[in-house]
Amino acid sequence: MALYAVINGDIIGSTKMPEKKRDSYLKHLKEGFERLKKEKSLGIIRNFEMYRGDSFQGALGKPEKALRVVLLLRSLSRMNQPTRIKVNIKAKKVLLDSAFDVTDLRLAVGVGTITKLANKLMESDGDAFHRSGRLIDSMKKPGLNLAIDTPSEKLNKELGASWALIDAVVNKWTASQAEVIYYSLLGYSQIEIANTQLRATPSAVNQRLKGASWSALEKMIAYFEENVPNKIER
Repeated sequence: MALYAVINGDIIGSTKMPEKKRDSYLKHLKEGFERLKKEKSLGIIRNFEMYRGDSFQGALGKPEKALRVVLLLRSLSRMNQPTRIKVNIKAKKVLLDSAFDVTDLRLAVGVGTITKLANKLMESDGDAFHRSGRLIDSMKKPGLNLAIDTPSEKLNKELGASWALIDAVVNKWTASQAEVIYYSLLGYSQIEIANTQLRATPSAVNQRLKGASWSALEKMIAYFEENVPNKIER
């Protein structure tokens, strides 16, 4: 049977946001959902839908793209409304991006079958939905913001360790780092990011990517996309 990936997400700390900031953030997030839906290579078969005000859900027909999509979502969230701190550099006060107090997401991926795929995801059903739903509920206490559950217990142990490490890396992204990661995940080159997406030099883009551990993440994404689906018994 065909395998799918269902992604459940929560906006962390949404109830503590000032109303104006929350409205702006939700607009940014929903626009991001529409942008990702247009990227056919991601295999999004049901676009992300908001529910309960601060939660959302989406479905992929290509489970191998799950890691790329959750990183796109995390980078989309963290690049919005950057937090800056004042530091003293050579007796001058300079504003630098901070990785703290940015708005982030808690994301759970469930890989499995789907027995009913309705137009509205909340009316859909199947193993992938059950796994994702149970997983997002279990993540709130440990403080983990990125996790996956598949039908393979052996694979779950392998991915549990690697995804926890990825989560720790993402938690340190500043807004400017998240921004270049976002465009890199969509396939833009460093020169294209500098010239068409950001007002930055290629060297500045390169430095941000290095600070965000892009080289290591790129390898992990490639491994996931090439190998993980074959390790799940269908």
